[in-house]
Amino acid sequence: MLTSASAGVEFLGSGMRYVEIEHSDGGYRLLRLGDCDFEFDVHEVLFGSGPEAYLDTIAEAITEVFDGSVADVFRVAVHPPASRSFMSSVFGPAGASGESARKEQLVFEAALLDVDRDVVALRAASGIAVSDAQEGGLPSAGGVDVAVSAREPVSRRNHVSHISSATHERLEEVFSRAGRKNLETISSSEAVARVLREVSLAQNQSKKSVMSVGVFNDYSMYTLMRDGEWLFSHQRAETEPEDVLYFALQMLRLAQEQISDVGLVALFGSRNTENLAGVLGKFMEPPIENINPLSVVDLKGNSFQKDFAHFAFTMCIGAAL
Repeated sequence: MLTSASAGVEFLGSGMRYVEIEHSDGGYRLLRLGDCDFEFDVHEVLFGSGPEAYLDTIAEAITEVFDGSVADVFRVAVHPPASRSFMSSVFGPAGASGESARKEQLVFEAALLDVDRDVVALRAASGIAVSDAQEGGLPSAGGVDVAVSAREPVSRRNHVSHISSATHERLEEVFSRAGRKNLETISSSEAVARVLREVSLAQNQSKKSVMSVGVFNDYSMYTLMRDGEWLFSHQRAETEPEDVLYFALQMLRLAQEQISDVGLVALFGSRNTENLAGVLGKFMEPPIENINPLSVVDLKGNSFQKDFAHFAFTMCIGAAL
């Protein structure tokens, strides 16, 4: 049985979270997981205008926590505003030439959001949003079977995330100092979508959507999945529970979904509180739970206390999947 390993890392505020996961035909096995705090804002140093003098300190921490790592790739989940996400309806003709033209147009659109900065990393996934879908299929631009509504045309979207070259270069520099040159970057939206896909498939949420709501100090993010397919994502600067409720409902409207279409609302983030769950619960019928990203990995030989905040590792686990 072929196996490989990958590592996921997340920087936010003064903290770094990390995970290493083994991939095999049988699923995922957790190799390491932890976090550490710095005496400075590590996110500002790596993604803002913080002093470069701290890069060696960050590199030393990476070297220490990944001592003995067998990971083939190190993937960093990048929070907004260092990563940008948007949706586009660009589709080209079938075949390689059409796919190339689509990516070229998406790169151009992404560059419009980052004036004077080259786009170095861009990922795109085709998604759908349908109302009253009937059984049946049609290949989308990405070759994925999508349900077709009998009453409305399928609304196809590209979920695009991109990261500037300046961001990527500084991350490459610090990981290179740590002796890790196999670096990739991934947006926070895509990292969460990867976890949500595994959770939704594991819970057999067939014919029901699964919504995630993540709230941090400076922003909130929302993602919608169905049958393992990424339907919709958006991010907002608002973080108060009442505002989060509004933008969660707005995402459903934009995706042409009803609350009754949602089978689970999964919460995460540093500002994920009981108050947030209470406010959402007053207006949403689906079960509201803290997302458990550790449910997608084999935990044999590992143990966590009952009050362990597993949802805090959603980003870095998603990056490693």
